[in-house]
Amino acid sequence: MAKGKTSSLQKTEESKPKKARNLSSDVWRMEPPHSGSQMSKKVYDCLKEWGIDDKIFSITLDNASTNDTLQDLLKDRLLMQNNFSLVYNGEFFHVRCCVHILNLIVQEDLKVTSSALNKMRESIRYVKASEAKMNLLKQCVQQVGGIDTSMACD
Repeated sequence: MAKGKTSSLQKTEESKPKKARNLSSDVWRMEPPHSGSQMSKKVYDCLKEWGIDDKIFSITLDNASTNDTLQDLLKDRLLMQNNFSLVYNGEFFHVRCCVHILNLIVQEDLKVTSSALNKMRESIRYVKASEAKMNLLKQCVQQVGGIDTSMACD
């Protein structure tokens, strides 16, 4: 959980309905190394301090490899310490962060499309730089039956 990342810890209390509790790395400090093992210990200590170490259903993390280690170690520790009290033996314990996954997809898409978008922007600037080029483009658009629209360049 690098700085700025948030992990949601699902909490239940016997007399209260389920409620989410957030443990954000922005609100706690940890000395290096920020390994999965060290972060697992830190998260477990927070759960113990809050008194919810035996009431956890799931943890939501992004896809960093240290987080895989964190959740593996934390799940094992919770299973051992709490007599296997995780729901379905922790099968649903690690939930991937959908927003992080969506961000990764968009970043990959931008790698593919950014070159084409830059070429379009350059073409628009080239045509808009001269009234003669603009008129020639408008004639071409009319010849092919295109729609004459303004060319905005963001």
